[in-house]
Amino acid sequence: MSRVEVLEDNVLVLTDVVPIDGRVSWVTPRSAGFEPYNEYLLISDARALLIDTGVALHGPSLTATLKDLVGSRQLAVFVTRSELDSVGNLAAIIEAFPDVVVGTTNPLSPLGLIHMSDGARPRAPLTTFRFGDTLAPFGFPTVRLIDPVIKSLGTTWLLDEPSQTLFTADFFCDDMLAGPADSVLRNAGEPLIAPEGLRASILQKFDWLNLASTGRLEAAWDGLFGRISPASLAPVHGRVQVGPHLVGETLKSYREALFEVPVPRR
Repeated sequence: MSRVEVLEDNVLVLTDVVPIDGRVSWVTPRSAGFEPYNEYLLISDARALLIDTGVALHGPSLTATLKDLVGSRQLAVFVTRSELDSVGNLAAIIEAFPDVVVGTTNPLSPLGLIHMSDGARPRAPLTTFRFGDTLAPFGFPTVRLIDPVIKSLGTTWLLDEPSQTLFTADFFCDDMLAGPADSVLRNAGEPLIAPEGLRASILQKFDWLNLASTGRLEAAWDGLFGRISPASLAPVHGRVQVGPHLVGETLKSYREALFEVPVPRR
């Protein structure tokens, strides 16, 4: 079973933990500790919404946990990206929940990226949303789709407006666990960032940022976080940043790492 922690009354974090041992390419070479792999389950009386499906390694634990938590509710899955940690267990979930529905903003259908165990084509109903839409068709009218500042492969962020939780897909993923039993929810203390530093950790996945002219990106960052004030940052990897003060510190650290890079001396 995946570990379950309560972020808000109706928002659960489902986590499986992987030791950082050099086999994962998106963490820096000197990183240490344990990396949480997170999915998020939002619960209402009749519906449940799963944000991303994780990597196939965790398929058995995730599906068992979902069966326990979803119960008789109809399950909807929102796919944030065309990447393996987003669609890795989508086929297994479709097989386990015959009435599941799937959503994305990506023009590339996630159903075309998966393989059912019997070789058949996946038949789950698919809804393609637009940025700015809510997930009202899935029973979650207060979850709004956000066009991310930094993205690849058609990424979507989601904002749960009552809790002001921002689900950030594969960004803000750099805060690791010191031990495998540590809580994935960070509401105090220092982040566990790679020894190479936050910028190096970001560039390990988003290496194109090191070559990009970031003026317009910086303006987009300030525009987005001038419009919204998240109370939690909920990524698919790493610890969840909980509380307005901690989120503010995290946003400041990332902004400095991205845009306020010292000019090398000659």
